[in-house]
Amino acid sequence: LSLAKSDAPDPVQPGGTVTYVLTYTNSGSVPATGVVVSEAYDANVTFQSATPAPDAGFTDQWSIGTIAAGASGAITITATVAAGLADGVLLGNSADLSDDASNFAEAAATTTVQNVASLSISKTDGPDPVSSGAALTYTIN
Repeated sequence: LSLAKSDAPDPVQPGGTVTYVLTYTNSGSVPATGVVVSEAYDANVTFQSATPAPDAGFTDQWSIGTIAAGASGAITITATVAAGLADGVLLGNSADLSDDASNFAEAAATTTVQNVASLSISKTDGPDPVSSGAALTYTIN
């Protein structure tokens, strides 16, 4: 069994949405039975939804059941990043996959928080038009 994980967007803005995709594969020659995927969210991330939906009463567990030899599947998770985080905060997120035969796989993603600058600049002049030799004033905001 193998498990891969991706995150997007990276970097993510505070208060924004991050999407994790977990891709699991049985590259063995026999079916894997009793397969369960578990997700561990960073404390600054809140689960919103997933496709397929997690097990009833959970936001972090999927009972996959049997994965045929050579088969694969994916889980897409949408989460919200906490507001007010500083630039450079790293959101650690991990998942694991296990089956009845004690096979195990792990995957992790680290997402960087980055605030978007909200700076702007403008410049005006006056009077416009200006006469030759007259004073001209520029205002920069």
